[in-house]
Amino acid sequence: MVEFDKNLIIAWNGLSAYAANLIREGQLLFGVDFPVLATRPDVPIQGMESILGNSLVWIEPGVVHTWSELGVGVPDVFIHSGWDYPHFISLADEVRAKRGKVIGMFDNCWKLNLRQLLGGIYFRFFMRRKYTAVWVPGRSASKLARYIGFKEDHIYQGVYGSDQRIFKCSTPMNQRPKRIVFVGRLNHRKGVLELVEAFSRCCDLYPDWELCIIGNGELIEQIETNDKVKCLPFMQPEQVAELMNESRVFALASREEHWGLVVHEAALCGCALLLQSRIGSVEDLANEQNAELFEQTSPGAIEAAMQRIMEWDEEAYRSASISSLEVSKFFGPTVWANQLEK
Repeated sequence: MVEFDKNLIIAWNGLSAYAANLIREGQLLFGVDFPVLATRPDVPIQGMESILGNSLVWIEPGVVHTWSELGVGVPDVFIHSGWDYPHFISLADEVRAKRGKVIGMFDNCWKLNLRQLLGGIYFRFFMRRKYTAVWVPGRSASKLARYIGFKEDHIYQGVYGSDQRIFKCSTPMNQRPKRIVFVGRLNHRKGVLELVEAFSRCCDLYPDWELCIIGNGELIEQIETNDKVKCLPFMQPEQVAELMNESRVFALASREEHWGLVVHEAALCGCALLLQSRIGSVEDLANEQNAELFEQTSPGAIEAAMQRIMEWDEEAYRSASISSLEVSKFFGPTVWANQLEK
């Protein structure tokens, strides 16, 4: 147990099950059930209260409260997600007014586009002073944090991470069928139609491979299924982990993805990775041993990378699985709790 003589509160917008597990690990480290403020996620998840117990306080998004209205004293340390949520910003203002510390949790990755460059200038002049430090997912977001004015010793990584008790490697790579799996929302941002088209182009050359799509969304009716392409509805984490362990490759073709927690889930399960190169977690979880990358979310670019990974021999897949498991260790509940201590 770590001794901590400050009052600490964490606020998370759209609290998810993985976030609740991360926070719970921090509570266990400190031996204190510090309060957790949260807005509900878009997809309702049962059992959140059982993870965090009475420390969880639900608030409505966009509704501005004072600490006294919430029945909670102003903390010495306030860690909150996002920099544009009014329901957290007003509470942070009170903390600073009492000389407390405010740490931001941001997941934006480095893009080097005009909006980010101009926004960074605005942040440095008008927002930077509002934060003592920043907590980000990994290397890409750290680059952005440095650009918007945070010094290296005020940047902490590992704010995201999957539950390794659920997502773990239980099947050796050589015992897995030749399957590519996608998990996520079925929308244009995820590039799911391009992924399916790319696979369809490969079917004749690689008849022993199949593609499994898991998720819900507006594009579900546009995905043509057959004996090689299967589409399954949203699953619980345990079911996703089981299917990942029955697949050799995890694929994500997102046009935009701040980090991509699902990539970490796949790495924990020992999958090889087929990824769009601009996904935020690529710098943290993908390398020459475990991944094939493509620059554009287009059927042609995906197809080329897909064919490369289908051509791997058994030794390459074994090495990929080992590498995925190794890089996955740098994220998760234990890492999160240790960063919270720092």
